[in-house]
Amino acid sequence: MLFPLYPFYHAANRGDSVAFSGFYVWKNLYPDAMFTHRTSADYGFEDIREADNEALAVVDEWLESSEHHLMVTHLGGTDHAAHIYGLESPIYKERMQELDGQLESIFRNAPENWTVLLTADHGLTKYGGHALGTGAVAEEVYLFAHGQGIRTPKLLNEPMDQRDISVLLSALLKVDLPVTSDARIPIAALNVDVEQQSLLEEWNWINVLAHNELVESEY
Repeated sequence: MLFPLYPFYHAANRGDSVAFSGFYVWKNLYPDAMFTHRTSADYGFEDIREADNEALAVVDEWLESSEHHLMVTHLGGTDHAAHIYGLESPIYKERMQELDGQLESIFRNAPENWTVLLTADHGLTKYGGHALGTGAVAEEVYLFAHGQGIRTPKLLNEPMDQRDISVLLSALLKVDLPVTSDARIPIAALNVDVEQQSLLEEWNWINVLAHNELVESEY
């Protein structure tokens, strides 16, 4: 059974309240009763803000109530705007500025002992393409991390793989780490002491060895 390997399951199994809002995809990924879902209505691909506004309103509600330990929100309006109108269109730029203001409000209202992560599942070309065949620019995304457990804001000198975000979550949540996951903890992003850094480096090395052994056993 693979599900217990995911940090969301580890967090929920230890008693944390894990909640998802926004697009329906998260309810499909994590349908178990241990999770809370507030899925936004589906207004169609032409919608660039209504579903996002609903999801962000839920986030504001949850922050006010402090009922959840871990919250995930999936926003798709800017993705739709980019695909439909292109990155250089006034509509896309206006939507991005609007979302920036909404996110700023969330960052300000989040408790001081929280960690906030912001990323995307893919980049885009200026013509709206994002498949692997459209080039490196569509494969590059950024991760913004702020709050408890994160080192003083800085640009990392080396790139991360998207799969590394999963084990970054595990390290931040202090839940069991998966092995043979083909991922590594981005230690440079974490505010850890020398002893903790050594333990994380050891895990990264053990994981590399375990993953290599798994790959070799399959050939």
